[in-house]
Amino acid sequence: MTQTRYDSQLKKWVFEDGNGELKVLPERIENSNIIVETSQEGSQRGWDDIIISKPNTSSLLILSIPKYHRIVCDYAGQPTAEKTECERFLASLGLNPEDAGWLPGSIYQTAYSSLRSNASTIW
Repeated sequence: MTQTRYDSQLKKWVFEDGNGELKVLPERIENSNIIVETSQEGSQRGWDDIIISKPNTSSLLILSIPKYHRIVCDYAGQPTAEKTECERFLASLGLNPEDAGWLPGSIYQTAYSSLRSNASTIW
């Protein structure tokens, strides 16, 4: 399993791959905040984490911003009310339930663009 975590020995945020290998994540300073960004990928969804901390404090803010997501209306192949409702929901988003249910990236780009660009000024 992959994960982003704080390594107390290194005193840095690291990305740990599924084989236990650690990669120290780069930091940058913006508006006196320390910013670390990382990206997570999965078979059904993907997201970016923006970790914001202030020097000499024990507080931090983590923004988890979705990049892609898949909605699957599979109810063991049986027609059910839940499957019908799920398919209606996908259709309301302009998606064809037969097309694997991938939400278009433009949904996330539009919804989260200002959050991403203003992350360092939030806190």
